Amino acid sequence: MPVGLIGTNEAMPVGARFPRLRPRVTVKFGTPIDVSAHGPASSGRARRQATDEIMAAIHALSGQELANAYNEVPAATPIERIRQALPHERR
Repeated sequence: MPVGLIGTNEAMPVGARFPRLRPRVTVKFGTPIDVSAHGPASSGRARRQATDEIMAAIHALSGQELANAYNEVPAATPIERIRQALPHERR
């Protein structure tokens, strides 16, 4: 079941140590998704298609930007590891 959260960026801004109490966070529940139509879980393609369907449903509920990229390749150097750990806004 996809769940969209709205207002989390105001409640817990990037870099904040503690959440803010005033902003309201809205939770929207979508309809259940049957991912079995994509194929067996042992198939990488089926898992990717299921992930894309789930992320599209969350996007529809929350209005957040679609990333279109998951599971970044592990960093080869310490500098690249630091860059991957930084939020996308600071890269």
